Amino acid sequence: IDKINHELKFMTKHTNMLSDKKYDDILNKLNVSEIPGFAIAAASGITDTGADLVGQVFLNRAINALELGFVLHTSTNPTIANTKIVKDKTDLTPTHTLTGLTAETTYYVKAFVTTKFGTYYSSQITFTTEAAA
Repeated sequence: IDKINHELKFMTKHTNMLSDKKYDDILNKLNVSEIPGFAIAAASGITDTGADLVGQVFLNRAINALELGFVLHTSTNPTIANTKIVKDKTDLTPTHTLTGLTAETTYYVKAFVTTKFGTYYSSQITFTTEAAA
């Protein structure tokens, strides 16, 4: 899964949306009959007080998202118990612009998706805001 997750991070960074065929190929590699969903995340445009987040959620086509988005914290391994940013559950490529962050602070972020089977997280990404201007 780590190899596929890395491939998906690259593709998400360099494309606006995966084609249905590529999406299905990836899900078939993962044997999604046993994995209801998973997500990936990336950050860009990092400043002293903000950053842009992008995610990609993958679901078994027979399963609907109940909730999806990003979790954020200044400690490792954020969960939905920390700062939770909920996005449109029908948008499987959520984006969000963070504002009001503290300069020179490390943030830990994961994309998440909650289905009737539970909550699934992306690998954790880390970014540090720039020094105040």
